[in-house]
Amino acid sequence: MSSPDADAEAQARAARQGELLRSYRAALQELPEGRAVLRDLLVATGLLAVSHVSGDSHETAFAEGRRSIGLHLLERMRWTEMELLALARQRSASTVAAVTEEMGS
Repeated sequence: MSSPDADAEAQARAARQGELLRSYRAALQELPEGRAVLRDLLVATGLLAVSHVSGDSHETAFAEGRRSIGLHLLERMRWTEMELLALARQRSASTVAAVTEEMGS
């Protein structure tokens, strides 16, 4: 059985967590600029990339750490599958554009 102090502390912690989640959403989803920043961060974290670097466990660990930040953001934002799919399409389009530009140089 928990004490009244422990219950009050748990409720306060849950309230702080709820406020933090609302802050994430307000900052990164409500305005177009916030959504653009979120997409850029998720792409930068390598969320949709393979993190394994053959023969280099340190680089793999670094890439996986970066990727874990993307997963953390994604969990906080509670994106739908369609929103994640849109991010994947954006990443694919960026990759194709970069390769095309490199081939033209």
